[in-house]
Amino acid sequence: MTELSVVIPLFNEAARLPQLFDRLEPWLTDEREIVFADDGSTDKSYEICKQFEEKHPRQVQAVRLEANEGKGGAVRAGVMRAKGTYIIFTDADCPYGVDVLDRIQSILATGTKICLGTRDHSDSTMENYGILRRLASATFRLWVRCVSNCGPVRDTQCGVKGFQRETAHFLFEGLVTRDFCFDIELISLAQRLKIQFDFVPVQLQQNAGSSIQLRRDAPRMFLGAWLANRAARARFVDRQKKQ
Repeated sequence: MTELSVVIPLFNEAARLPQLFDRLEPWLTDEREIVFADDGSTDKSYEICKQFEEKHPRQVQAVRLEANEGKGGAVRAGVMRAKGTYIIFTDADCPYGVDVLDRIQSILATGTKICLGTRDHSDSTMENYGILRRLASATFRLWVRCVSNCGPVRDTQCGVKGFQRETAHFLFEGLVTRDFCFDIELISLAQRLKIQFDFVPVQLQQNAGSSIQLRRDAPRMFLGAWLANRAARARFVDRQKKQ
């Protein structure tokens, strides 16, 4: 029986995958699986993941979207294929390490429906996280608090989050936001439904090659936050009508 599924979305990560495999392979057990969700990569990312799947057929799945949908679309595809009792997603460069996956699983095992990594905790650390990126992150968090209903969640964009299986499938099945603001839709909807949250501090090691480029993506992120909250509100209203 698979207890934990870890979903890793990726787009054109072929160069970094061998290093990622080296970090994850010792962590694999019969009770754990990794689901690589390829977001329509144009390089050999999917083929490399399939080779890793062939090496570990019981513990690895490689899922591919035919067209690039965005991080939210890739995570959704992986979540809906995951077999674990608990489902966690994290970033392709594994910037929060592997230990945090076990810590999140332990919290979910107590019955908590959602466990969110947070960079705001007093025990969290961030290495190689430049001043410009910190300022942009703080500004975006303030904007999210103004335009969304995310309750106590200040760090909506931390890239590691865990769910009970049923909660994950419910939140992701009807996901509207398919880009990197999808977290806001999930959290805003969960907050409206009064789903229980917990948090875990993270040790972030920012790696080179981030897919987020501030000048290019900042306008889309600010608009996307508003749209994601709007999508969550619409899903909540629709659910209320059906009850």
